[in-house]
Amino acid sequence: MVGLFESYSLFFKNYFHLSGKSSRSEYWFAVLMNFIIRLIISILIFTIYSVFTGASDLILSLFFAIIGLVIYELIILIPSINLIIRRYRDAGISPVWFIVTNFVPFVMEIFASIMENVPYYLNIIILVLLIIDFIIKIMPSKK
Repeated sequence: MVGLFESYSLFFKNYFHLSGKSSRSEYWFAVLMNFIIRLIISILIFTIYSVFTGASDLILSLFFAIIGLVIYELIILIPSINLIIRRYRDAGISPVWFIVTNFVPFVMEIFASIMENVPYYLNIIILVLLIIDFIIKIMPSKK
């Protein structure tokens, strides 16, 4: 079993590695660490900017916090995708399912936001695909 900091270290060491596998602990500890870092970035940027401006413009403080989060998200985009693909492989699922359970709901959500009358079943399909994605990520490793 991989620890919290070791999994985050592996997260960046395997930045461009699509081969191999990632255990449940490696995947979920990296997800937890990314959540903690996002929270810290948000709080720090929001607090620092609010202190320097005298908390006069909270909207601008939120704007800079969001910019900081977007930069972090861009940094972790590729390793996050690679980690999910390795997790799918570890669970014994073809990485093709990654496209089905992640990109298809994303594209469907874009179409739903563009369309005026969204069919009710579109949201159900998105929800089902996201549940399947979650189930795959919690599956035990295949030997």
